[in-house]
Amino acid sequence: MHHLQADRHGFELAPDVDREWLRGRLTLVFNDSLVTGARVQSAVEALRSGGACVIGALVVGRVISPYPEASVVGFRSPPDVRTGPSAAGPFSLG
Repeated sequence: MHHLQADRHGFELAPDVDREWLRGRLTLVFNDSLVTGARVQSAVEALRSGGACVIGALVVGRVISPYPEASVVGFRSPPDVRTGPSAAGPFSLG
Protein backbone atom coordinates (compact mmCIF):
# COMPACT_ATOMS: atom_id res chain seq x y z
CA MET A 1 0.00 0.00 0.00
CA HIS A 2 1.25 3.48 -0.85
CA HIS A 3 0.52 6.07 1.80
CA LEU A 4 0.34 9.13 -0.40
CA GLN A 5 -3.24 9.67 0.61
CA ALA A 6 -5.22 8.61 3.63
CA ASP A 7 -6.96 5.25 3.39
CA ARG A 8 -9.41 3.78 5.89
CA HIS A 9 -7.85 0.40 5.23
CA GLY A 10 -4.21 1.54 5.32
CA PHE A 11 -3.76 0.21 8.84
CA GLU A 12 -5.85 -2.32 10.71
CA LEU A 13 -5.95 -3.23 14.37
CA ALA A 14 -4.43 -6.61 15.16
CA PRO A 15 -7.03 -9.28 15.90
CA ASP A 16 -5.82 -9.63 19.48
CA VAL A 17 -6.44 -5.95 20.37
CA ASP A 18 -9.03 -5.70 23.13
CA ARG A 19 -11.53 -3.38 21.50
CA GLU A 20 -13.55 -3.13 24.69
CA TRP A 21 -10.47 -1.78 26.50
CA LEU A 22 -9.73 0.58 23.58
CA ARG A 23 -13.28 1.95 23.35
CA GLY A 24 -13.39 5.55 24.51
CA ARG A 25 -9.68 5.73 25.43
CA LEU A 26 -8.06 9.09 24.78
CA THR A 27 -5.29 8.28 22.33
CA LEU A 28 -2.35 10.25 20.97
CA VAL A 29 -0.71 8.97 17.78
CA PHE A 30 3.09 9.25 17.59
CA ASN A 31 5.07 9.14 14.35
CA ASP A 32 8.71 9.70 13.47
CA SER A 33 8.14 11.59 10.22
CA LEU A 34 5.48 13.52 8.38
CA VAL A 35 5.40 14.18 4.67
CA THR A 36 1.80 14.13 3.45
CA GLY A 37 0.16 13.14 6.73
CA ALA A 38 -1.52 10.15 5.08
CA ARG A 39 0.12 7.53 7.31
CA VAL A 40 -0.94 9.37 10.44
CA GLN A 41 -4.48 9.77 9.10
CA SER A 42 -4.65 6.07 8.24
CA ALA A 43 -3.42 5.11 11.71
CA VAL A 44 -5.98 7.45 13.28
CA GLU A 45 -8.76 5.87 11.23
CA ALA A 46 -7.74 2.37 12.34
CA LEU A 47 -7.74 3.41 16.00
CA ARG A 48 -11.08 5.15 15.66
CA SER A 49 -12.58 2.09 13.98
CA GLY A 50 -11.59 0.17 17.12
CA GLY A 51 -13.37 2.67 19.35
CA ALA A 52 -10.46 4.89 20.42
CA CYS A 53 -10.95 8.62 20.84
CA VAL A 54 -7.93 10.07 19.03
CA ILE A 55 -7.11 13.49 20.43
CA GLY A 56 -4.16 14.32 18.20
CA ALA A 57 -0.92 13.33 16.55
CA LEU A 58 2.64 14.14 17.55
CA VAL A 59 5.49 13.91 15.08
CA VAL A 60 9.00 13.84 16.51
CA GLY A 61 12.12 13.75 14.39
CA ARG A 62 15.44 15.33 13.76
CA VAL A 63 17.56 16.21 10.79
CA ILE A 64 21.08 14.86 10.64
CA SER A 65 23.50 17.04 8.71
CA PRO A 66 24.72 15.50 5.46
CA TYR A 67 27.99 17.34 6.15
CA PRO A 68 29.82 15.40 8.93
CA GLU A 69 32.51 18.05 9.12
CA ALA A 70 29.84 20.54 10.27
CA SER A 71 30.51 19.36 13.81
CA VAL A 72 33.98 20.91 13.60
CA VAL A 73 34.06 24.31 15.32
CA GLY A 74 34.20 27.11 12.80
CA PHE A 75 33.00 25.05 9.83
CA ARG A 76 29.99 26.47 8.04
CA SER A 77 27.98 24.08 5.90
CA PRO A 78 26.42 25.36 2.69
CA PRO A 79 23.14 27.22 3.28
CA ASP A 80 19.98 25.16 3.14
CA VAL A 81 18.19 25.81 -0.14
CA ARG A 82 14.94 26.48 1.73
CA THR A 83 16.29 28.84 4.36
CA GLY A 84 19.60 30.09 3.01
CA PRO A 85 20.29 33.67 2.01
CA SER A 86 19.24 33.03 -1.59
CA ALA A 87 15.91 31.44 -0.65
CA ALA A 88 13.96 34.62 -1.46
CA GLY A 89 15.66 34.95 -4.84
CA PRO A 90 17.05 38.08 -6.43
CA PHE A 91 13.82 40.03 -5.97
CA SER A 92 13.56 39.88 -2.21
CA LEU A 93 11.46 42.53 -0.52
CA GLY A 94 12.92 41.72 2.88
